[in-house]
Amino acid sequence: MLRQNLLQEMGQIQRQFNQIFYGGGLAPMLARLTAPDTHEDACGGNQGRSQGRVAVNLREDAKGYYLEALLPGIEMEQLKLELTENVLSLSGAFNAEPLLDEEIAWHRRERPSGQFQRKIELPEDVDVEKVSADYHQGLLRVTLPKVPAAVPKKIAVQIR
Repeated sequence: MLRQNLLQEMGQIQRQFNQIFYGGGLAPMLARLTAPDTHEDACGGNQGRSQGRVAVNLREDAKGYYLEALLPGIEMEQLKLELTENVLSLSGAFNAEPLLDEEIAWHRRERPSGQFQRKIELPEDVDVEKVSADYHQGLLRVTLPKVPAAVPKKIAVQIR
């Protein structure tokens, strides 16, 4: 109960910070400054700045944690998933179009390209021996079961 309240409060604080920093005209500047997985590619200039960002959803229920990551165009050989202590690391590379033809004039480059890495800190109650992952059509699903002691146990109450 206490952990759930703490997680809810932390989520509320995160939403408030996001509103403060990303709610106004500072959003584009802050996004560039705070994106840890940006890189320079061969295009040069602002068009060459591409974010290899991975969008993730992380949810929890009584049995475990569930992570979903959007990885369009990623081949399994390019994907690396590791769990060290309570940190889940996801890394790899998005396929990028070759930039050798100088006749190409890019008008927009919004699709992610290049290397990416996401590290997500998890609570310590993950049963690392039972973690599983599934990848299908660009969607990675990771199931992180909780250790049996962390799973709530229902107690039957008998009426007399």
